[in-house]
Amino acid sequence: TAMPTMEHATHAPSPEAQTADAGMAHGMTMAQLDQAWMARPAFVRDNGTQVSEAYAFALTNPDPLESMPCYCGCVAMDHRSNLDCFFQPRTKGSDPLTFEEHASYCGICIDTALLTKHRLTEGWTLAQIRHEVDTTIGSNGVEGTHTPLPPTA
Repeated sequence: TAMPTMEHATHAPSPEAQTADAGMAHGMTMAQLDQAWMARPAFVRDNGTQVSEAYAFALTNPDPLESMPCYCGCVAMDHRSNLDCFFQPRTKGSDPLTFEEHASYCGICIDTALLTKHRLTEGWTLAQIRHEVDTTIGSNGVEGTHTPLPPTA
């Protein structure tokens, strides 16, 4: 079955509902995204609504999270952006998509992803969202990931 709606606490929205352009997130087709979601590990499946929502957003919308730094200290884990908190880095479609457990127990990672999701639905640009992430979540005094700024256009 496809990714269910958020009405159920342990489920997540469908890629179509989350992605303005239902293009190939992570270089995967919609069928492959659905398959990855159905095979998600227990640390995603059994960790509550916010964790599921954040992982579903990261699965279907990796590009915005690649523009958002993470301020939880995961820079020490060689994370490059908030996306790395949800999925292990891949090499141009050759490696399988692998869920990263880190975000499942980190409120800062979840908060960053969900803030990004909500601001995108409100029509904010990535540059505006990045500024909010940097000035609010980034004010915690922890070194953030070394994430390039998003395009301003």
